[in-house]
Amino acid sequence: MTRIIVVVAVLTAAAAAQGFAPYKKQVVDYGVPKDFPGNPHHDQLTCFYYRGLMVKQLTNHWNKGALFLSFLRFDQTRPACVEKHSPAEKVLDYPEWGGYFRGLVKGDLVFFDAPDGQDGGMPFVVYDSKTQKKIFEDNAYYVLMWNQKLRPRPSPFNDIRVRTTQDGNVVLTYLRVMSTECDIPNKGASAGHRSSRNSD
Repeated sequence: MTRIIVVVAVLTAAAAAQGFAPYKKQVVDYGVPKDFPGNPHHDQLTCFYYRGLMVKQLTNHWNKGALFLSFLRFDQTRPACVEKHSPAEKVLDYPEWGGYFRGLVKGDLVFFDAPDGQDGGMPFVVYDSKTQKKIFEDNAYYVLMWNQKLRPRPSPFNDIRVRTTQDGNVVLTYLRVMSTECDIPNKGASAGHRSSRNSD
């Protein structure tokens, strides 16, 4: 069974005025993979440029999840959008993480999604681009994961909401999706108690 609860998470990291949209987005088409000539889809590298930060995503529609995800901080010279990795580049490899760039950058924080949903939610991670460390991971309710006929009514929590406080913290507000061992509507508080205990 699936249980959904409201979560407010506060992430302490530098949160400058930089928002979600990159100031530049570049796509490089590498054509059909040489090791898979029968693949009808091309490898495409997309580079998202933010102030002092580049996020790279190599995809092929034949493959679920990006072929690689990476990010790189830079000073004045903007890095080229190329498949090759630089020594300073953080590359996300399985099993550390695999999926897609979520399209969210807030200050030093970079957000990535899983390759597919889980229990009606979308697992995600947040990396600090300066330390290159994963600082947060969870599974958030995402309305597009549900069949249109079965979706709950429109809600302000249809996706993760991100905001910055006056003291510079980044706050995430979302519905956490959790698996339970029993039917909460029928079992009530006892099922919810077991779920909370298992999630500790």
